[in-house]
Parts: sequence; structure tokens; C-alpha cells
Amino acid sequence: MRFYKDHYDVVIIGGALAGCCDLAIINNCWATGDITVRTEDGEYKNNSFTGGLIGYSQRSYILNSWTDVTLDAFCKTANAEAGGITAMNAYGMIVNCYTFGDISGETDRENVDDGGVTYLGGIAGCQAGTIANCYTTRHSF
Repeated sequence: MRFYKDHYDVVIIGGALAGCCDLAIINNCWATGDITVRTEDGEYKNNSFTGGLIGYSQRSYILNSWTDVTLDAFCKTANAEAGGITAMNAYGMIVNCYTFGDISGETDRENVDDGGVTYLGGIAGCQAGTIANCYTTRHSF
């Protein structure tokens, strides 16, 4: 899967199962393949979220699931986030999950005033919830 954005002020979110979930229960799911999310131009609000299962997970439970997905997140104008299960775990729980594959990400903030950040993680790119009994063999670069 490839998600690209040019010239508009939006967030791009990509995941094999769903781009975004809120108050979901995801159990016994898996994904394989390649996912690329790129924001090339636009204003500072253009974040890229690339997740193996879910791009952006909020207040959700992800249980007994796995991925073998190659992930790539690029953002020219804000944050780039990539994670084997989800790019962002916001106030949710990830339990008994594992991931394989490679993760890459890059933020290019050359012509923008404030700095963007690249978040890469084997399970979650950015973690603001709970992770229990999970493992990864991912390589991040």
C-alpha cells in the first residue's frame, strides 16, 4: 500500500487493517506486506502515521496479533511516525503481539520554522498507552 499527499493541509494515516481506530477491540489479526506513507508538501500540520495493523490507535485494545510488514514513513513538514503494530498508541493497550520486518522514517523540516520529529518503534512508533507481553525483531533506520 502507498499513501501520498501533495499540497493539502491534512494528516495521512495508513495501516493494513485500518488507518485509524477509536474504542476498538482488535483480536487475532495479522498482516504482511509493505506500507509507505509520505507527505511531500503542505503546511506544518501534515503528519505521517504508518502502522503495521493500525495507523493511529486511540483508546483501543489490540490483542494476540502480529505483523510482518515493511514500513516507511516520510513527512516533509511535520512528524513521521511508524510502528510494527501501530504508529501511535494513544491511551490504549497492546497485549500479546509481535512484529517482524523493517521500519524506516524521515522528517525533512529544512524550510519550516519549528522542528519535526521521527518516531520509530517495533511495536508502537509513539507510545502513550500500555504495552504488555510483546516483542519485535524489527530493524529501525
